Amino acid sequence: MPAHKMRPLETEAEVRKHEQDVKKRQAENATRFRWPDTVLWEGREVKVSSKNPNFAMCMLGASQMNRKVYIPKDVYLRWLARQ
Repeated sequence: MPAHKMRPLETEAEVRKHEQDVKKRQAENATRFRWPDTVLWEGREVKVSSKNPNFAMCMLGASQMNRKVYIPKDVYLRWLARQ
């Protein structure tokens, strides 16, 4: 049994204040993430052709036979953390 007891929120003002506080904390803790417009691939700058929430797709040039490269979000975030 915890040493302290939480009392329930009684008034509508307390409930609204609590909901506002929760939304504020969630907004502060939310990480902002945006895919870059270009990435470096083997020393070349390549444009990101498709951006999705969990991955980005880059299409390499004709010298690379128009190969598509998929970059998962977790791999990109790990790379950012190392920088």
